[in-house]
Amino acid sequence: LVGAEMGIRDSYQRSDLLDRSLEMSFKAGDRLKAIYANERALEFYVYIVESLEEVGPEVDLLIEAREKIGELCTTMGKYDTAEASYDSLLDIDSRFSLSPGAVARCFRKKGKIFEIQGDYDTALDYVRRSLIIFTRLEAEVQHSNVSLDLAKSRLLKSAIFANNNQLERATINLVAIIQDYHRLTSINLNEANQMMREAHELLGLVYEKTSQWNDAENIYKKIAQYPDCLLYTSPSPRDRG
Repeated sequence: LVGAEMGIRDSYQRSDLLDRSLEMSFKAGDRLKAIYANERALEFYVYIVESLEEVGPEVDLLIEAREKIGELCTTMGKYDTAEASYDSLLDIDSRFSLSPGAVARCFRKKGKIFEIQGDYDTALDYVRRSLIIFTRLEAEVQHSNVSLDLAKSRLLKSAIFANNNQLERATINLVAIIQDYHRLTSINLNEANQMMREAHELLGLVYEKTSQWNDAENIYKKIAQYPDCLLYTSPSPRDRG
């Protein structure tokens, strides 16, 4: 299907039907990303960004494509490229076009880049910036996808604490995230389950570091309670606003 979409994309491009070409490119990139064909997916997202910058950007599409480039490059270990993609959204001109939620997501994702590389102070600074924004937004619009984003930022903060051996702080944060499970499932079951798997794995790691072997074993066993809901399709940033 992806090969067919590439051919269709090129034919639309030659016919000057850019909107249709971009739509096919997003679909192809998302499908490739879903099967971990990251290099090929990246080609489609880069094509989208280059096309939009050439003809005058449609802001929402450009934001989505740059976010996906940042995510893919982080996964692929291309941290400089990932950071540059987020920085292009966070520069003073672009930021006026971003929703507060998009700004906060970029802060969190930049924090993830530094967390992976072991720069925990910088990572924590970006995560805290995202938490400030998401906390304010959740107070304005409760029981929404903002709550999921807020939980993701808290989970990353917990990972930073765990990796930096601030184990008590990590435990407090992780227990709070796990206790929020039922509220998060009412918003998005699949994403809530994914966060629970990550939170339990991290908490098990913390228990191992503190030699609480029985607690670690018990918490790892609970991961099976949070299955991946394969029929769920994750919303794009365009859907989240």
